Amino acid sequence: MQNLFKNQLQTYAQKRNFTLPKYSCERAGPPHAPLFKCRVTVNGQTYESREQFPILNRAEQAAAKAALSSLLPNGVEEDESFYKNRLQDLAQREGYGSPTYSTEKSGEAHALTFVSTVKIKGESFTGQGAKTKKEAEMSAAKIAYTALKQRCQAQEAVGDTPLSASSVRAGLTAFFQQNTQPKLPVPNEQAEQYRGTRTSMVGRNKILMPLDEDQNQVSSLWSEGIRFLFIHVGPK
Repeated sequence: MQNLFKNQLQTYAQKRNFTLPKYSCERAGPPHAPLFKCRVTVNGQTYESREQFPILNRAEQAAAKAALSSLLPNGVEEDESFYKNRLQDLAQREGYGSPTYSTEKSGEAHALTFVSTVKIKGESFTGQGAKTKKEAEMSAAKIAYTALKQRCQAQEAVGDTPLSASSVRAGLTAFFQQNTQPKLPVPNEQAEQYRGTRTSMVGRNKILMPLDEDQNQVSSLWSEGIRFLFIHVGPK
């Protein structure tokens, strides 16, 4: 998908007999950390990306995307292989393996309806009915690509969420506060029962508990605390 929007813009120009898109870019920033901002000219009209990118190709892609957004109603040049190509690119990038298509037809000979299913990474996606096999495959590819792309974006969003040390500390403190109940002082006649009592410090919270009776509870709480760290911070 490295040249997706540039390829689409080139296809748009070729279909309409326009001259091929021409890109021009500006470079800013220090030599060790350059930033690029590009514009592209199509059929005499120039379109520019508002963002800067550390990689030239990404800046050109952004300019091509800006041009497509202005030139096309939905910002996409949907030819008969568009979504099949996008799905193939996504599958390769994510290591899913190549998509495989199967198509069924129904109806009278003069009015056949084709329905395609694409299987990728063990999951099947079925498209809408179409008049041709190519259109049916395109529909299935579009549904698969949309679903998988949204899934990937959701996973990336979760993976990119920063978690500071202070937030982890606060979370652990809240966890122990919610899951431990300090024992109040007991009458003298019950002193023998709590002879084994020890003091455990968790942050600034003092927890009094019988050593013999609550040893398992302490171990369990620390295990849950370690599990909290593993889930929210992960192994380093």
